Amino acid sequence: MTDPASPTKTALLHDSLQLDRRARAMLKAMGVHWMWPSAPETPAASAPPAAPTAPAASPIVATKRSSVPPLRPIETAIEPERAALTPSVGDPTRAAVKTDGLSWDTLPDTLQACQSCGLCEGRSGAVAGSGSTGAKWVFVVDHLPSTETNGASVGPSELKLFEAICKAMSLAPSQVYLTSLTKCRAAPGLAPKPSDVAQCLPYLHAQLAWLQPDMVVAMGLPVAQALLPNTRTQGRALGQLRGQIHATELPGQVPAVVTYPLTAMLRNAQEKPKVWADMCLALAEVEARAPRG
Repeated sequence: MTDPASPTKTALLHDSLQLDRRARAMLKAMGVHWMWPSAPETPAASAPPAAPTAPAASPIVATKRSSVPPLRPIETAIEPERAALTPSVGDPTRAAVKTDGLSWDTLPDTLQACQSCGLCEGRSGAVAGSGSTGAKWVFVVDHLPSTETNGASVGPSELKLFEAICKAMSLAPSQVYLTSLTKCRAAPGLAPKPSDVAQCLPYLHAQLAWLQPDMVVAMGLPVAQALLPNTRTQGRALGQLRGQIHATELPGQVPAVVTYPLTAMLRNAQEKPKVWADMCLALAEVEARAPRG
């Protein structure tokens, strides 16, 4: 078995995990406290190799493909508490969403008047999303909180954490768009059903077609199930979809990364390093796809 703290690997990690002070500060704000490996000293040619010591755990993520190929571990533990039904066909008793002629300008009013799924019953409003309409990174959460009125797709605590993640990734506000699978701020206690997601999905597809992003980040299992081919998500838990780049059938064949929801990170800080590893993987993929001048 290869020693994860071997000099060669440690040197490569040191080269590929260099973060500026701002990024480290934002990771600390996220609750991610890692000891970054130091570059090993080159031993003299005549010196015998040092006796191995117990390796300290270190994050194995790559930010530059040129130095370290992205490691794509797949967690195999089944997480039934995070499992969700694969979105089914829409509600046949309601009119299907039509996006012909829809635009950024008409989307807000269209959402406010939409009656295409059961979430419209007793809703307090509808939100298309927040961020730049020129964004190249799209983050998708599963549904809107029912009691917030901040105009965002997430609550204040989630929004603060989301902004910290974006700053740690050095993503400017102009590069980011945050939206949700379903657009209604539903009545308290009314969670989206698979048919609601299926009915509302054309709105998200239209947004992605307009944005043509470089990367989609699916924050949660329901989002992954809605955006990825059924053959990839059927019977799989969120942990089994993480740690890899997914091809999608979205316009432009935009790639996607699956990670934990913001609410899960707030409930369990142990998820935050995993999310950061997923974000590093996404950054490496976008960098690798960028045109070389």
